[in-house]
Amino acid sequence: MKSRLLAILAAALICSLLPCLSAPALAQSNPGTYTFDISEGSITVQSSPNHQGRFEVLYGASQSLDDIGPSQQITIIGSSTTNTVEVSVKGTANITLKDVSITISSTSPFSIRPDAAVNLTVDAANTLNDSSGSNAGLEVPFGATLEITGASTGSLTAIGGSNGSAGIGSAGSGGSAGSGGTVTINGGSVKATGGENGAGVVGSGIGGGGSAAGNSGSGGTVTINGGSIAATGGSGIGGGSGVVGGSGGTVTINGGSITATGNGPGAGIGGGCGTVGGNGAKVTINGGSVKATGGNGNGGSAIGGGGGSMGGPGSGGKVTINGGSVTANSIQYTVYNNSNTQEYLVTVAGLPSGASASYAVNGGSAVSCAADASGKLYLWLPIGIKKIAITASGVQYEASGTISAGPNNFTVRTPGTFSDAPSSFWGYDAISNLCAKGIVSGYPDGTFQPNSNITRAEFCVMLVKALGLSASETEASFTDVSPSDWYYSPVSTAVSADLVSGMGNGAFAPNAPITREQMAVMVAKALGNHAPTVAGSELNPFSDSSSVDSWAIKGMEQAIKSGIVNGMNGTLAPLDNATRAQSAAMIYKLLGVLGDNG
Repeated sequence: MKSRLLAILAAALICSLLPCLSAPALAQSNPGTYTFDISEGSITVQSSPNHQGRFEVLYGASQSLDDIGPSQQITIIGSSTTNTVEVSVKGTANITLKDVSITISSTSPFSIRPDAAVNLTVDAANTLNDSSGSNAGLEVPFGATLEITGASTGSLTAIGGSNGSAGIGSAGSGGSAGSGGTVTINGGSVKATGGENGAGVVGSGIGGGGSAAGNSGSGGTVTINGGSIAATGGSGIGGGSGVVGGSGGTVTINGGSITATGNGPGAGIGGGCGTVGGNGAKVTINGGSVKATGGNGNGGSAIGGGGGSMGGPGSGGKVTINGGSVTANSIQYTVYNNSNTQEYLVTVAGLPSGASASYAVNGGSAVSCAADASGKLYLWLPIGIKKIAITASGVQYEASGTISAGPNNFTVRTPGTFSDAPSSFWGYDAISNLCAKGIVSGYPDGTFQPNSNITRAEFCVMLVKALGLSASETEASFTDVSPSDWYYSPVSTAVSADLVSGMGNGAFAPNAPITREQMAVMVAKALGNHAPTVAGSELNPFSDSSSVDSWAIKGMEQAIKSGIVNGMNGTLAPLDNATRAQSAAMIYKLLGVLGDNG
């Protein structure tokens, strides 16, 4: 009887262990980590049906593990040609891929469903490849979120299906393809390649899928903070390619080493190519090293719009370069003038000397132009011209590469080459330097008119721009300055910075010519901590020193001692109206004292 009872107990114990023995390898190395082997079955991470805010993992032959907390780590190992990973949680799952290889042709190797989010760590070498199917290597459709962090030697290769799916992003389609979701890369080595069907339908490396019939997917939101990223596809980073190229979405690069290459005429970063090219992304580069190469033919740009074989290339989107190093074989900008009163100077800096470029106004025909010897391209956008598209080739940007805007008239020329201010003119250096910075400008007929008077409002605008002052919320309270005036904001800013004051009767006299002593006082105030201590004898060498108004004496003395005012043939002419050339010279010398006239 005793032996029979022991046999029954042993059999019961064995039966209780059978589910664990038939499951795929599952180990809990510590209370916060679970490991699953993809070779033993597909893995689905979903919201727990029994525990709110927690997860359940389905794996293997109908096995499940419930009540996993959002902070706990799910590690996936192994290789497979039949099994997949799917994440459909309502929340964020923490998943590590460790030496995983999934190559499959029927579905995405790893898919994140809309509204789900994954913090993905890549450890060792990992590959996700939809070799001949219709899905992304790592599917992140619109509404889904992926954040990638790499271990010290972690890498991820993601290859989209051959119908035009993204390497990382959305799937391709026979109809309209899906747009990419939100992808953030913080580190690791990531190689993303969009699939291609051989007929021009190409998914992006990171972003939207391509479409054989409808609109290709847009790029979604891509942020790169670090790591080494190589993205190749209809656009390297951005929209997919197909009948209609997908637009680029939003791309922000803060760090890392990025190589983005567009296939066909797709953009390296931006719009995909198609019969109609996709519009460029909103691209912001704050740091890192970026190499962007647009595909050949039909207007594909390295950063900007994708090329179009019939409908024309897409517009360049908005590109802002605040830092980092950016190399591109071409780049597109579209600059808009939404003002009915302001004209704008567009400066594209950082080009090779003499680099070829072109611009088109309001969608018109392209006009050829070239950068000057210092690698700067200047284009003027007047009132009534709502947008100008610029394409420059052979671009090499460094941290100073910018697009800047400021008042000017429309023309294409190297600043400083004005017919009435040649290199032999005494104020040439000041005029050309300030013109290059967008602080002063010439006229449509190619003149600068150096001997013309300048108004108090005009000089105020020059001074605010030269100092790079941000617009003030303080409103000017002068009786003759109203919010509708084009100079209202800079005058308000100058008053807030204590650079200017009125005429003593509540008026500012914005359209009155500025006198030399008024200009000297404003510049002296702009010196700030650089203002020198004066002895009271600085005016003595000038024969008309007694003409300086008492309120202007200290400012004039400081301007003289700083080397900003030198006088004219032994005189100061303090009450004379200042000329455009004199104002440029005074601002130029001010910037020299402040260490910013390079």
